[in-house]
Amino acid sequence: MSRLVLLHTNDLHGNIEALARVATLVERISAESDCPVVYVDAGDVEETTTWISNVTLGAAMHRLLSAAGCAAAAVGNASWLRYGPGVLASHGEAASYPLLLANVRAPDGALFEGTEESALLDVDGVRLGLVGVTAPYLEFGIESLGASWVEEAPLVRRLASELRERGAEYVVLLSHLGLAGDRGLAPAVTGAVDAIVGAHSHDVLPTGEWIAGVLVVQAGEGGAYLGRLELGPEESRAELLPVDDVLLHPAVLEAAEAIEPEVEELLAEVLENALEAGKEAVDGAPGADERCGAFCPLERPPSGAHQGA
Repeated sequence: MSRLVLLHTNDLHGNIEALARVATLVERISAESDCPVVYVDAGDVEETTTWISNVTLGAAMHRLLSAAGCAAAAVGNASWLRYGPGVLASHGEAASYPLLLANVRAPDGALFEGTEESALLDVDGVRLGLVGVTAPYLEFGIESLGASWVEEAPLVRRLASELRERGAEYVVLLSHLGLAGDRGLAPAVTGAVDAIVGAHSHDVLPTGEWIAGVLVVQAGEGGAYLGRLELGPEESRAELLPVDDVLLHPAVLEAAEAIEPEVEELLAEVLENALEAGKEAVDGAPGADERCGAFCPLERPPSGAHQGA
């Protein structure tokens, strides 16, 4: 069985600078490693307070994650819960990697457009199986959110088995359930998955946590760390690598710069449509001429005329 280094992030939440540093470190480790290396993300790369992310409903961040060399990512809650499941199609289109979401689905049980339940990657000859799950927010009434839920434990076991049958040497679960959820799930997937790459709860696990024979890892939030998980014939091991002193990768910065004009054009179009809709609403209201306000053209008073009493 070959060794494989799996680098991972989670809950980047729109931190473009941190992602650019992560990309540099991923490239460096890949160049220096004596075994295959792959980089994955466990969800919530999007963020409403990041300009290019919010205007594009999160899609722009998947272009940046692609530029950083990501090979697969789980769907977090920052996308479908905030913007609605419909945005996942644009996220999948923007990403150069499979966007994984197995347990939260359309109301009819089908996968959301733009997502896959699992993926089989060939990492320089090592076949890696990945499954993605996310926090379902059942307490909010998932049906009211335009989604349905599949219980994680039997689902992950089935998908992991299918990946093994297809030749996966390793199977890793990308989980956006949070550490408490991972701790509860791990005993039910022992033997099915080799590790769980966690997210959502923003926990910093310096060397991971062994639960029922499954190594659970998580790398905090905001790109402060790049997780390094080494899988091999002997016991797996994990560590966190700080990225604060790492140089920014130009590919991520260039991708962000390329998106800026597109975002400005999109925002201008949205504002124009909003103003036009507002004008039509005011023009059609009773007494519009008397209170048309900002949507009506201003007329310059005749020369010499005085306004007011």
